[in-house]
Amino acid sequence: MVEPAAMVSVTNLRLHVGSFSLHDVSLTVPPGEYLCIVGPTGSGKTLLLETIAGLHHPESGRVLVGGVDVTSSPPQARGLGYVPQDYALFPHMSVSDNIAYGLVERGVARTERLERVQGMAEWLGILHLLERRPGTLSGGERQRVALARALVLQCQILLLDEPFSAVDQLTRRGIIADLRRLVAELGLTVLHVTHDFQETHALASWVGVMHGGRLLQVGPLEEVFLRPASRRAAEFTGMANVLPLSRLLDTPWLRPLLDRLHDLPPHGDGYAVCIRPDAVAISRDGDLGAEATVTAEVSQMRWEGLAYEVELDAGVPLVAALTAREVARLGLRAGDRVQIGLSQDAVHVVPGD
Repeated sequence: MVEPAAMVSVTNLRLHVGSFSLHDVSLTVPPGEYLCIVGPTGSGKTLLLETIAGLHHPESGRVLVGGVDVTSSPPQARGLGYVPQDYALFPHMSVSDNIAYGLVERGVARTERLERVQGMAEWLGILHLLERRPGTLSGGERQRVALARALVLQCQILLLDEPFSAVDQLTRRGIIADLRRLVAELGLTVLHVTHDFQETHALASWVGVMHGGRLLQVGPLEEVFLRPASRRAAEFTGMANVLPLSRLLDTPWLRPLLDRLHDLPPHGDGYAVCIRPDAVAISRDGDLGAEATVTAEVSQMRWEGLAYEVELDAGVPLVAALTAREVARLGLRAGDRVQIGLSQDAVHVVPGD
């Protein structure tokens, strides 16, 4: 019987490894939520996950699982399933023995081990691989074996360290769909380290942003991506338009819009403005229904796989995100002059770092 999802909390976590440090990291993941921890390479994402897993002992701070302090507990006593980035499968063991490894360590009887391994393998579609060795498997197959080894422990919490880094895009889409199903059916709490925003949007309900060993922001997915807490958090979550507030206050067509914002710093020193690319309206005839409009020139256009990024010169540089259909309807090309518009809800003022 799988235990119900548990809350994960870390409080004032501090740890030095070589020249790198985690600085007073605190976060709480509510039961059943899927948290993606994002940030640049070397920001401390994996170190935080490994510390929660029990692979490092913090110098100060606490790790709680389901309200129980496990800071001093060994990894196997934490009620966690952990999938490292390299999967860490034992090459000399069969897939079946790899999946059963944690059950053997916990002293689960052989009959029950076989039943649980068979059931988990069938659930993940790898029943036909049980007698194979990891070296004969594809990246996607190894990924499923690593997931099975973690989930067969009937854990409350699943820790994933860049689980899709070794698989191709097509395989990744399939595993993401499987993972969504598993998380929903098992009711797990998940902490997932990634640098991929598509992965994050496909899976996460919560997001944490790390930089330099510090947690810049943590919260529900839409809150973090649409209303970042700082300039650095905005940049690391892919906000294409992050501009100094002082510069925008000197831009005539934007000043009236900015003046309507609450608690606007009078001179803008040290503050920045985030403008969502999807909220930049573009028209040929000027019928935008926006609170601030201006004529702008299309500087450049790039297809980014899901949408076009349209760079605009509007007295300040702006990026708009348009679908291929919208670009075709407008007949947009570099060098065109168009009307653009912004509304107050598209603009978000943040402090600098």
